[in-house]
This record gives sequence, C-alpha cells and structure tokens, in this order.
Amino acid sequence: MSDLGHGRGWAADDAAASILRIDRQLGRLADINEAGRSAEDADANYRKWIAYQNGGPWAPYALSSAESVHCKGTAADSDDWYDAAAAAVWRANGWRQTARYTDPDRDEPWHGEYFAYLDLHINDPAPTNTPTNKEKPIMKPL
Repeated sequence: MSDLGHGRGWAADDAAASILRIDRQLGRLADINEAGRSAEDADANYRKWIAYQNGGPWAPYALSSAESVHCKGTAADSDDWYDAAAAAVWRANGWRQTARYTDPDRDEPWHGEYFAYLDLHINDPAPTNTPTNKEKPIMKPL
C-alpha cells in the first residue's frame, strides 16, 4: 500500500503509481475524495446503507468490507469524473467508473476502480513528486 500524499489517503501500489501518473498528466493533483478504506469504515458505511434501506436516514450506497474494492486499495472516489478531459486521463491510466446504476440511490458517478490491464501508461515511470497547484489545471497530451 502507498500513501498518495497531500492528505489523499492510500491505494494499492499499482493504483497509487497510476494516480501519480494522472497527477503529472493533469498538471495538478488528481481530485481524490477517498481512496483506500479500512474494513471498519467500510462495514460502518454498509450498516448505514442497510439502515437507510430499512427506512433510516439517508446514507450513500456501500458494500461490506468483504466486497469493497476500497478496502483492497483499487478504488478512488473523485470529482474529476465530472470533467470530460480529466475523466479521459483517468481512463487512459486504467480507471473505470464501475458504480453507475440506473437506480439513483446506488449511482456513484464519482467512483472509479483501477484495472492494470487497461492502463495505457503502466510502463511509464511514476513521478516521485506531485504537483501541488489545484487552482489551474494544465492538461498535457497523453
């Protein structure tokens, strides 16, 4: 597992390397709301989801720790998916939106999952430092 830096959490080593390449290609830090998740946090989220399904207060869709790819470090929630150019960079680096559902209670357009076999840049070296400017994204050609 690798720390993504800048308070963005952690990810499995190959997913983290991909995110660092995404940072470089975007010219800014990739927007990550949450990446790796502990089993305890995943199970707490799942309990809240089940309570919501049974009439409790609203809670976002969640899977148990046994099913959550966040617990494996191969998922990241990012608002970059709402920007077509940024989303294209994520896709080129092996990420896919895997939680898109017609049920609005389950739809998570911000959720991405890493697939190494889809990573067009897997053999590119991951940078050792990351940009810090989140104000002015600079899109670099792939």
